[in-house]
Amino acid sequence: MSWILRMDLPALRENIQNISASVFKLLHKYAAAGLNKGDNFDLVVAAFKVVTVLVRDVKYHVIRAEQMKTLLLYAEQDMHDFNRQATAFALLKAILARKLVAPEMHDVMDKVAKLSITSELAHVRLQARQVFHQFLMDYPLGKKLERHLAFYISQLNYEVQSGRESALEMVLSVITSFPIGVLTSHSGLLFVALGAQLVNDDSPECRKMVARCLETMLERLDKHARNQLFDIIIVWFKDNKVEHNRLAAQLCGIFVTVEKSDFENRLPKVLSLIVQHLSSDFTDDQPGRYVRIAQPNDDSPTEMEKNERVRDRLLFQVLQLLRKICTSHPDILTDSKWEDDMETVAETAQGLLAHPHEWVRLAAAQFLGHMFSSLDVKKVAAAVSSHHSVSRKECGYFYHHTKQRLKSLVLDFCAQLQPCDIGAELVEQVVKDLVFLGRVLKNVSLGGQIDENEEHESGEESEDNQIKLSLLWMIRRMRKIVNIEVVRAPKSTAMRTAVFKWIGAIVLDLGRDGLSPLADQLLAPLVRELVRTDESDSGKELCQLAKEVSDLIKKKLGMEVYMQHLSRLQINLAARRADRKKLRAQEVLTKPEKAAKRKIKKNLKKREAKRKRIESIKGQKFRKKKRKEFQIEDI
Repeated sequence: MSWILRMDLPALRENIQNISASVFKLLHKYAAAGLNKGDNFDLVVAAFKVVTVLVRDVKYHVIRAEQMKTLLLYAEQDMHDFNRQATAFALLKAILARKLVAPEMHDVMDKVAKLSITSELAHVRLQARQVFHQFLMDYPLGKKLERHLAFYISQLNYEVQSGRESALEMVLSVITSFPIGVLTSHSGLLFVALGAQLVNDDSPECRKMVARCLETMLERLDKHARNQLFDIIIVWFKDNKVEHNRLAAQLCGIFVTVEKSDFENRLPKVLSLIVQHLSSDFTDDQPGRYVRIAQPNDDSPTEMEKNERVRDRLLFQVLQLLRKICTSHPDILTDSKWEDDMETVAETAQGLLAHPHEWVRLAAAQFLGHMFSSLDVKKVAAAVSSHHSVSRKECGYFYHHTKQRLKSLVLDFCAQLQPCDIGAELVEQVVKDLVFLGRVLKNVSLGGQIDENEEHESGEESEDNQIKLSLLWMIRRMRKIVNIEVVRAPKSTAMRTAVFKWIGAIVLDLGRDGLSPLADQLLAPLVRELVRTDESDSGKELCQLAKEVSDLIKKKLGMEVYMQHLSRLQINLAARRADRKKLRAQEVLTKPEKAAKRKIKKNLKKREAKRKRIESIKGQKFRKKKRKEFQIEDI
């Protein structure tokens, strides 16, 4: 019957009154609350489907207002019944399409709105949102619209994540479908409420949805309305509360994403505030002071430490905002109008490479990498000899104190690569930045630098000038990273992998003539891995990477020259290992205490490894025992 009613047949027109009356009698007789099984249940479900088609599709039949109210009550009753929810929502949509005006309608819609938040089933929340959105779009609500919007905005703080996500989906539907005039009048309320959730919500999924809502709203609003919202951001940027500053930075980043090139008119207001927030904690401007990374305190955080973490989040968001601005307005990095501000920002970003929190260091490294991408390697290298030969626009941050800044940046980035728990994203970004610096040093002329035997003025600048910057000097710094990992964390391969990737990138950029004098230094860390017999997965991957990089060197140098370097390095490596073995054997006589300690340590490791192997076979969880301190007298 539900399919037949969709057809405009003469027989249906004649008997539609009897069909309608019969269906309503069935519902009145059998549609009782709690009916969820048996033959009558299937009958009631079929009757609801028929009456839904009757209300929605049969335009030539007029349903009385009393009948519509009765159907509305049935739908309200079935909304909370798991087995009859689908038919209830379909019936509600049909009733809304007929634009029934009744006091009961608003009460039912309030229950639908609550169900769209509180239901545990995703499809129920979806259908409830669709019904309520249809109600908002089709009915003249007047001042009641404010109340409905306020309800969904209040649910952004709902304790269950699925409820918050449903509320955000509803807000997004409102933003995309409301007329521009209505959206503009409510844009301030939505902007403030959504902006607060951008900071306060703990769920990354919800924060992404909030950002999507804000972007969609800003895309739909005209320039005048966006200007009014941006004034709110400026007020928050100037506020003394760090939380407001952080919120302003995040919202400003959304403006940059939406407006792109049109954001240029807002730069004079924003950039000065960004510089102010970045440089407030950094007063020392001497280069080379950031090499040592501060370590975070793992103890329970004090109130001061909590405030520092809030401040750190502000720094991260401001750096992210700067990256977005530089992406959409690349001229800001070279334009003379902003050169002083950008130099201050770059100095501060370099200072943040010593920050104890990794994500702040990552943001700083990403910004510096973005700045590097706008510079010409050869112009920066020429500035090492004489910055008068290049313009400030050509070498940017490196125009002043070029040599000192190159040296401190190399040291700062090398300091990031330490054998500890460091994120892969930060390692990758640091390698990219070091590749740029390596390409600069490749083009640096040693003859143009101040000779270390010349007389220097007293002070820190003279000490920096005593080191001649070159690619060879940088390679030795990178080799030191490899050696530190081999000694301190031999089971870890992250730092060696990063250094090998850097070597591969530098080799690709070097010609045969430039590679030949550096071949020994570049091949030395690779040879160690090529001759190792580590059977672990990480060891195999590192060995494969070392082989690929050495193959690049072989293609550049040629087989004969490559084999000469390789054989010489292998002989030296074997000789050093033999010397160390001989020295350890001699220590039994010359330094018996040291040799005994080494033997005890080796035996303890064997014992612990054996116990771990036995317990793993038994299926027990391995628990590392606290090592007992042995003295020589105990032997």
